[in-house]
Amino acid sequence: MAENLQAIVDQVRAQTAVPGLVCGVTVDGVRAIAASGTARLSTMAPMLPDTLWIAGSITKLWTTSLAMVAVENGAIALDDRVIDHLPKFAVGDDAVTSEVRIRHLLNHSSGWDSGDFFTDDPRDLYIGKLRGAQQVHSLGAASSYNNAGFVVLDAILEHVTGTNFDNQVQRELIEPLGLSRTMFTEQATADINHAAGSLLGADGQYAETQRLLYPQAMRGAGTNLWASVGDMLTFFEMHLHAGRASDGTPILSQDSVDAMQTPTSWLYPGKSSDATDAGLRQAYCLGWKREFLHRGDVAYAHGGGSMGGVAQGGIVPSRGLAWVAFTNAWDLEPLLRLQAHVYDEDFIEETIPSADDTHLEPMLGIYRRAGYRYEVRRGSAPGEVELAVTSIPGEFLEVPGVPAEYVRKGSVISSNSILMDGVGETLVEFHEPDADGRYDAMFESRRVSRRAR
Repeated sequence: MAENLQAIVDQVRAQTAVPGLVCGVTVDGVRAIAASGTARLSTMAPMLPDTLWIAGSITKLWTTSLAMVAVENGAIALDDRVIDHLPKFAVGDDAVTSEVRIRHLLNHSSGWDSGDFFTDDPRDLYIGKLRGAQQVHSLGAASSYNNAGFVVLDAILEHVTGTNFDNQVQRELIEPLGLSRTMFTEQATADINHAAGSLLGADGQYAETQRLLYPQAMRGAGTNLWASVGDMLTFFEMHLHAGRASDGTPILSQDSVDAMQTPTSWLYPGKSSDATDAGLRQAYCLGWKREFLHRGDVAYAHGGGSMGGVAQGGIVPSRGLAWVAFTNAWDLEPLLRLQAHVYDEDFIEETIPSADDTHLEPMLGIYRRAGYRYEVRRGSAPGEVELAVTSIPGEFLEVPGVPAEYVRKGSVISSNSILMDGVGETLVEFHEPDADGRYDAMFESRRVSRRAR
């Protein structure tokens, strides 16, 4: 693929019409990077192979690596309680407050209703507001993607190391890995070669976003780390090579690398860990999400969003493969098309199957989680399902140019699931029927929501 990467990146950008796209792939030590299009619409600066971009939630892999360094140094243990390090910490459930462990933060299994709770508060004030967070599932029962857990983890690591997140990344990862194109917002935005996000307007044209960053409280979850594709590949390659830099410098122990690649929590509630159907191809390890590829290989992956940008990447140890890509648009399609090329798999764009709403009635209604309100309702066409998604002011950021509500269309495909059209997170599952047979829990985009009462 290395010799064809530029042609593939150009083709995918043309297919999806995003402003810019950059991708890098390493296979058995052979690296290729290709870029296409524009990095910043305001200046029409080109997207280059070494353009800096916001890592977004891929930062969580860096934060997890810092946590494993702290484990190796004896500063923390994965089964330490959060309150052992942050005595004032609390969520809405007293039993969860006293029992939640660092491991639950790393695999998104704490169950707090704070997965997309975003405010502009300083970190410690943000953590204080978690006192009102109720549970969307019981502690450790499943994984519901949770940004707040990594905000709490950031506070723990600062407490035990005596230094902030940026300094830890610099000392434990950037310097020993020899990274020259990884930095933080102040330095990155002063670099002429950095990407800015863009949003698609009602006129069908992209415009540069008016807001660049998520709140600074989210440093450990993903808002302040910038990198080039080459540097991110170097970080991923360390996880392929027993935790060592290319020159042999130890960054993590083999035990830590193995722990980060061992499934510890399943994404779908109520399913056993030995099930083998397609819905259970994904699980969370520590930081990484595990996925099975169609040829039987195992991939470890993570994505990351920023204001008008999205990144995706991962490793396949059995193939000696690492890859990462970024586009300065809120559009997963180009990254999923590139992923299909990298993994040598078919690109799948879901189309709504033949209409069948036989099982729809128990799913209908309003569901809530922090930041969002969902309404599952009948569509205008026979058998069609609509999922109306509304962001809640005060719980999720108001982003100029981003509508507060949008509607996805789909169709029932089983007694407890609907398939939405498009690409990305298209499967919506329903669980925990009440006495009347109506489902109480909805699982969408790797997050649990509860029926509104």
